[in-house]
Amino acid sequence: MFKKLNPLASKNRKDPVKVSVEQCVNDSIRIFEKIIERNNIIAEIQVEPKLFFRGWKQDLVIALANILENSTYWLEQKSSDGRKISVIAYVDGSSIVIRIQDTGPGINKEYIRSGVIFEPGISNKIGGGTGIGLPIAGEAISRNGGELRAIENDDGALFEIILPRLEE
Repeated sequence: MFKKLNPLASKNRKDPVKVSVEQCVNDSIRIFEKIIERNNIIAEIQVEPKLFFRGWKQDLVIALANILENSTYWLEQKSSDGRKISVIAYVDGSSIVIRIQDTGPGINKEYIRSGVIFEPGISNKIGGGTGIGLPIAGEAISRNGGELRAIENDDGALFEIILPRLEE
């Protein structure tokens, strides 16, 4: 738990810098490379080139890593047919949208509607998870002027990270 929280400590922070979304996505996927390979999960990555925001790289990496950790966990519980994670990043006006979707069992729609999914201590993992991954992810994105959303979806879990785009 402390390993996850350390990058979020404000005393360790320098000034925000120009951050590459593509690099953050690639770094986050790399963390789960072996799990993805071992479990025959298809990882589809589509990131528009030259997407930048002003903030802290470690915040986006930790947010993506928490979401991807949940995705790989739930996909491991599923039969091996159709295991897929997709990460798509694109420009929408003055924002960057990063969509993370998996083909796992999805999220209880009431959890999404009520917002409880982002409250500490909420977990549906078998044997119990800590329930701090999504709250940490949300805080990390918020610190960068963005928003993390869970989207109702009938085909697995779907999250969107919205960040203000840094114009070149």
